Amino acid sequence: MPSVLIVDDDLSSLNLLTHLFEGRGYTATTARSLAEARNNLESRPDLCVVDLLLPDGKGTDLLDEGLAQHSDVVVLTGHASVESTIHAFRKGARDYLTKPLSRDEIDRLFEHLAPSQSAKPVDAPISVHFGDSLAEVEQRLILHTVKNCRTQDEAARMLGVSTKTIYNKLRLYESHDRASRDNRASRDAGNATDAAAPAKAAWCGNEPSRSVG
Repeated sequence: MPSVLIVDDDLSSLNLLTHLFEGRGYTATTARSLAEARNNLESRPDLCVVDLLLPDGKGTDLLDEGLAQHSDVVVLTGHASVESTIHAFRKGARDYLTKPLSRDEIDRLFEHLAPSQSAKPVDAPISVHFGDSLAEVEQRLILHTVKNCRTQDEAARMLGVSTKTIYNKLRLYESHDRASRDNRASRDAGNATDAAAPAKAAWCGNEPSRSVG
């Protein structure tokens, strides 16, 4: 049976998540602070759902301490921001939920968890690699969130930004993609011209001369 550690100082969301996970066959352990969470990590739970802001620190402190090396981590936050979410993903978080919890978000979480008893997420929401710029990771995060939300308003709420920001970012990405496609097309056309030039020159050089008169 898979195990989950739920770390949240909000008793109502703690009880809700405990009920939902136990209903899915998980053995649930709870903690309301970083100190309590650390005391429960020796058992190495399969999954940890960690609130971003706790009375004695940030949930991402556990990620900084290497939590994601032995447990899958979902960040729970009522104060979503692109920066905090990217930091969590850089440290190994696999997904995130925003407060107040909605049925859609909870369903989305369980969709990302494998149906087997291993409780391992099928795929990370976004990939973060060493050397990636903040802008590159932000673009992946925004596009992933928009894809998995029904509206841009919902995506904006999850990321803690305005709907106008989402709209402007999407237009910027579309513009960059269009420019990139145009550049590739120009390069391909130039390469084709360069490749044809030697063949044309060779043909012209081998063309038999014609006598006049």
